[in-house]
Amino acid sequence: MSVTVANLCVGPATVEIGTDLGATVGGVTITREPEILRIIPEQCTGPVKTYMTSEAFTIAFESMELTDDNLDLLFFGGDGSMNASASPASFGGDDSPEEHTDLIVHGTKPGGASASRDIAFEKVVLVEPGDWTIGKESVHTVGTKFLALCDAADGSVGTVDDS
Repeated sequence: MSVTVANLCVGPATVEIGTDLGATVGGVTITREPEILRIIPEQCTGPVKTYMTSEAFTIAFESMELTDDNLDLLFFGGDGSMNASASPASFGGDDSPEEHTDLIVHGTKPGGASASRDIAFEKVVLVEPGDWTIGKESVHTVGTKFLALCDAADGSVGTVDDS
């Protein structure tokens, strides 16, 4: 097996939802989760045909820049504009998570340091706020996971753009 070193991607990714969310740790994970229906007749011990009935895309990352607006967006499920001028700022009590448009992951692609790849999701909603880690000997972080929602017009959830 041959290896083409130019095809190996290494480098950080940034996440943007209207604005750059700042530093992350541990990378950004995009997961595709298909649901597969297996057709198994009684005369067989395994599937003879399969159909994909649905698929979900999630985007997970751990943020290190815990501004009031980032906490509102990534942990509390708000619109990213926590009213920090109110003392104390309130949170919680909202039963419908905020939908956000244009979550973009900016990363690298094969071809060298100047090559970039943008993975854009047209609409997302926070589904797993994760943990808000506060520690004496570590940077405070918030883990978060978003679910990409389908575009009703064409069924897509996003695009990949290489430049």
